[in-house]
Amino acid sequence: MQQEEQENNSLHFIKTKHGKTRYILDGNLNSNHTIIFVPGITSHSFTYQSLTNTLIKLASSNNNNIENDNNIEKIDSNQNDNQNDKINFKTLRYDTYGRGKSSDPQELHTADLFVEQLFELIDQLILKKNNTLQNNLHLNEENSLQQNKKLNVEEKERITIVGFSMGGTIATCFTKKYPNLVNDLILFSPAGAYWNLPFGANILKVPFLGNFIYSTIQNFISDEQKLNGSLFCLNENVKEMIKNYLKLKREESTLNQDINCFLNSFKNFPLNGCDEEIKEIGRFNSTVKKETVMNKEQEEGDNNSGVHLHHRSTLLIWALFDTTVPSDECFSIYYEAMKDDEYCKFIILNNTRHLFYLERELDTANLILNFINRKENLIENVNIQKEPIYSCFGKGDEEKWNYFVNNDEYKKFIV
Repeated sequence: MQQEEQENNSLHFIKTKHGKTRYILDGNLNSNHTIIFVPGITSHSFTYQSLTNTLIKLASSNNNNIENDNNIEKIDSNQNDNQNDKINFKTLRYDTYGRGKSSDPQELHTADLFVEQLFELIDQLILKKNNTLQNNLHLNEENSLQQNKKLNVEEKERITIVGFSMGGTIATCFTKKYPNLVNDLILFSPAGAYWNLPFGANILKVPFLGNFIYSTIQNFISDEQKLNGSLFCLNENVKEMIKNYLKLKREESTLNQDINCFLNSFKNFPLNGCDEEIKEIGRFNSTVKKETVMNKEQEEGDNNSGVHLHHRSTLLIWALFDTTVPSDECFSIYYEAMKDDEYCKFIILNNTRHLFYLERELDTANLILNFINRKENLIENVNIQKEPIYSCFGKGDEEKWNYFVNNDEYKKFIV
């Protein structure tokens, strides 16, 4: 039985193997379509709050031309029942282990730790609504694919997973392990592909020395100095939003907790070592086609007949000037793995860095809605920006721009 602790109107906790996980639900809570947002390495659930608010506003509006006020005040679901009835989805945000109000277990931050946390969240909040599935869903790595084929996702719940940065890698690894649980996969500048880490970054993995260096840097750099760095320089408006997020973050965890959490993930999570998982995502729909043909050829009385394999749709959005997960090093790895899949779509957001979903929030929300609603025109209501803002160029930006515009395949994805 699901064990849940409620805080306020929309903050909840579930008990998981390694403690508790805090989650937040918004939108139409009666919908059978859940959009799950997986945060990045330093993010809490509230970093998605403004984006999910905008999604809900767009979905409940008769037109998509709403103003983006960058207001992080959340929509109270209990006071907006009429509005939420118009929405055909609910959003689910949560804190990964060590972040926000979720537990901080004394475990290595491996991919498996976070994949299983996400599975427990989905299992308790979505899958257990259908009791007939429970015996099929507690899977091990050897038989997860075979048993997942017996699940008809489209008949029970539609699950969309959105993963940002490290959260994109968690989403990718989760989708590889539980391939038939995910209807839609949306990746925001995901980590996982191989790239050359910045000079000196590997020092952080050295015991004691790495902790000392990173702690020293974090303790002596102010929030204002961080905001004036290259991560945010393309959009001044987002800085106020980040300031509010950092304030909320300080209320939920200490700086030392954040430092230890980051270093644990940086040392033990495969931030640039998931090439095989990425390739598997690109192969999934071709496997579906082959096995659907095989199933049709089986006799009706066969135990395996009637197995349903759904096609999964994937949307990859990358910030053109991303320096955190470098666009000119990593985009091509995901693209090459997925380009032959007709169900995969690609977007390169111009004039943004790593936190593009805050810098171009309204455009990001429109892309998500167009994608999940299967709009023929993916960039409907998106503000197209074909030219760069040269005044914002920093070190290496011109090289990134030339890398994409000089590639005929990539250039068409720039918006």
